[in-house]
Amino acid sequence: MDGRSRVGWLAWVAAIGIVAPPGPADARGVRDRGERERPAAREERRRDDGPRLERFRDCRAMEAAFRGAALREPSWRGGPGPLVLRGGPATGLAAEAAADGAGSGAARASETNVQEEGVDEPDVVENDGEILYVLSGNELVLVRAWPPERMEEVARVDLPGDPIGLYVRGDEAAVLSRVAEPPGAGARGHGGRGVEPSRQGIALDLYALRGEDEPRFQRRIAIGGDFVDSRLVGDTLVLASRWQVSPPALDPEITRDLSRLDPEIQHRFRVMMSSFVDWMPTLSLEDEGGRVEVGPAVECDAVWRDVNLPESAPAPPLTLVVAVDLGDPEAEPLVQGLWAQVDTVYASTDSLVLAGAAPLEAVPVPLARPGRRGRPDAPDLRIAPAASPATDLHAFQVADLDPELGPAYVASGRVPGRLVDSFSLGEWEGDLRVATTDLTTRGGKLTSRVTVLRPSGDRLRTLGAIQDIAPGEALYAVRFMGPRGYVVTFERVDPLFALDLSDPRDPRVGGELKVTGYSTYLHPVGDDHLLAVGMEVDPASNRTEGMQISLFDVSDIDRPELVDRTMIEAGEGMSEALYEHHAFAYWAPEGVLAVPVISHGVDGEAFNGLHVYDVDVRRGLSLAGRLDAGAVLSKRERRDRGGRSSAVDERIRRTVFIEDVLYAVAERGVVAADVEDPDEPIQTVILGKR
Repeated sequence: MDGRSRVGWLAWVAAIGIVAPPGPADARGVRDRGERERPAAREERRRDDGPRLERFRDCRAMEAAFRGAALREPSWRGGPGPLVLRGGPATGLAAEAAADGAGSGAARASETNVQEEGVDEPDVVENDGEILYVLSGNELVLVRAWPPERMEEVARVDLPGDPIGLYVRGDEAAVLSRVAEPPGAGARGHGGRGVEPSRQGIALDLYALRGEDEPRFQRRIAIGGDFVDSRLVGDTLVLASRWQVSPPALDPEITRDLSRLDPEIQHRFRVMMSSFVDWMPTLSLEDEGGRVEVGPAVECDAVWRDVNLPESAPAPPLTLVVAVDLGDPEAEPLVQGLWAQVDTVYASTDSLVLAGAAPLEAVPVPLARPGRRGRPDAPDLRIAPAASPATDLHAFQVADLDPELGPAYVASGRVPGRLVDSFSLGEWEGDLRVATTDLTTRGGKLTSRVTVLRPSGDRLRTLGAIQDIAPGEALYAVRFMGPRGYVVTFERVDPLFALDLSDPRDPRVGGELKVTGYSTYLHPVGDDHLLAVGMEVDPASNRTEGMQISLFDVSDIDRPELVDRTMIEAGEGMSEALYEHHAFAYWAPEGVLAVPVISHGVDGEAFNGLHVYDVDVRRGLSLAGRLDAGAVLSKRERRDRGGRSSAVDERIRRTVFIEDVLYAVAERGVVAADVEDPDEPIQTVILGKR
């Protein structure tokens, strides 16, 4: 069949309605084919506008739902291909190990600064009291850090992509990386002849540590999608990725012929003629011998969908929830899907909560479409402007894994407004507390609230709420601590609100403390004090004046007090700790706080290092010293490389404490110093020297 005949055939197919643009009723028919909604279920949906999850019964029902969504949304074009990782195990550099230091790690070492005790989070640096595990470029670098006088790089391992974070537990390391789909790796559309853009995937590489000169690659688990977040609870590592489901490209010859037809017809033809298997992500498993197994990432009956999703709402991405038992090297990953928007991941030792923006209904809007003679204008969709933003919550049981799915689904709910970050969520005695800021429709006024929810059946029911916290101000920081909560709002001053959440049915605001500026992160110091980092703001001009660190006394919930506040000099006010809590390093055994700071400094004098403070809950904050680690690293590299220097003076990202020594960690180097005299380094290591 020549090109002209193919175009004629395609036009005839479109004309008789095989791929004709469906109306709303047609789209519902495609969705319901194989899984029709009972009248009672539809009535329940009308009574409850929150999310309600059900699993697809089979692949036919799932395919009908996704094809229906694609047909309703002509903009759902292009898409990801399956992810297949090939190649042998990662390799490291053989390195000398100190026999006299092996196994003699220090007694005390800091851990990753996490939100909930007992729940680990991925970070760019880990340590075991003797070795620092640093993600540097696309490598995992091991640095013997103890004793500090003999600090040196001892091993290096190549990673498959751009590292995200790692976990170290016992004698095993788990490294998360973003990876791109290799060209031609997947079979999309007609025999893989379609041309697709590279899409991101996530690789989880597991290594055996200790007892060998370098980590030994054990296995790789790779899944398609964009990284959302990850947590480690006990032996269970949970990873969430986001996959935008969409039809793949077709055979180039057919694509060329389709280009002569109406764009909507092209889209619908691609939806109906492509293999649905090619729409979905894949999972690949690679063992230490380089053998790779590839299969579908998730079974159809392991995918949850919101049966209350409005017909006109834009189709959400597919969120994949992967659970890996690190305690069993033979265990296969458990994967389930959630056809819903997920932006935030929270975990306690019992529960996993996936939160995301609630769907906003779209309204049809007629658009002029030139060049379509004899056909009425087709409606387009836009988000309803009057819709009020809300957040959907889906709770799972991470302490009790379903042997087929992983974390067992518990319940779903909805709260008004939007979260700040994962710290907006907290669990205590089985209840979920959620802090949100809402832009109400009444005059466009901001309002904040804290809602307490409890699972009841498959619903998260509201037990109580504190509403209208600081009307007109947005939430900037949240911290839940047992029966209490603390929130910071801001407009021109920074009110710190102490919340009494001991009675979930009657939560209340205790005291309020107004100070200038605002805080973006709150850190507990025992049960009665909080450290905070943020920015100082002139209340008269609303101009930012620099970075500030505060210490609050919250022992009396009705009368929080400011113990002390210290300013970092003008021009030196930027820190990763302002938006990344892993960069905030408080070492309780020594009462020391280290905050990374980078700036061009006063009078053009650059600074890239740590400000170190002694923290005393009675006397307040005092500057112990400043470690200009960037300058130290640059000087060391010039010496090691005969006067040549590269970009080792990148920002200091993390601080690790071992005994009374602090380690300032950059991507390309580590500087060790005494916590009592941080100005003078003990030892410096440049990473990645060949």
